[in-house]
Amino acid sequence: MKQLTKKWATWALLGGAALLSAPALADQLADMATRLSNLRADVETLSSELAAETTDGRDQLRSLSRQKSELELEIKKEQTRTAKIRQVINERRRDVQAAKKEDGEMAPLFEKNFLAVREQVAQSLPFHTADRLAELDKIMEQYKAGLVSAPKGVGRLWSFMEDEFRLTRENGLYQQTVMVNGQPQLAEVVRIGMVMLFFKAGDRTLGKAVNTDGKWSYELIEDKDQQKQVLSLFVSFKKQIRQGFFTLPNALPELVGAAQ
Repeated sequence: MKQLTKKWATWALLGGAALLSAPALADQLADMATRLSNLRADVETLSSELAAETTDGRDQLRSLSRQKSELELEIKKEQTRTAKIRQVINERRRDVQAAKKEDGEMAPLFEKNFLAVREQVAQSLPFHTADRLAELDKIMEQYKAGLVSAPKGVGRLWSFMEDEFRLTRENGLYQQTVMVNGQPQLAEVVRIGMVMLFFKAGDRTLGKAVNTDGKWSYELIEDKDQQKQVLSLFVSFKKQIRQGFFTLPNALPELVGAAQ
């Protein structure tokens, strides 16, 4: 009987302990459920992030692949362009070598003819002589600086001579500086081809270019009749009448000093 009493007492104690521990267990289960729910939420978040990262990675991979293709295409284009440039460079080198050979053959001809042309211009009718010589000298300066080859120099020299030939066929009214009694004066000038030049400085100062022993100078016209002739010439040229019959003082170089 005592043993039964003890057993029941023991069960009673255990039952009481069980009853006493049930709320704590429930709290533990609730905590576990909360943590599990949080863990599931974390897993879902990580899963979403992983999926997003995977998508971004695929997009980046596709973008890099596309960039790679574009770069490869650009490289091929650049290689083609480089090959063409090399071809042009090789052609230019051949042209330069040929030009050097031709330049060596043409150099003496160019230099000789340049001196002859320059001397001719310096001794010709004094019409804008300084400007014409400056234009001619520029060709030689560029030639000496290596900017113009001898063949091109010959071509430019010929172009210059064509302009000189044109001057011999034309008459015109211009302005230029002339020396009158040792003083420079801006004057109107009438050029008759490249054989005669008359000038008018102010209202009544009239003269002509004369050649004495190969040197040009400006000589005043004092004769009244000759002055009228020259004034009539200027009036006609200002009226654009540049062809016809004109009576003029003799100003031909080979006849200077002869009877008028």
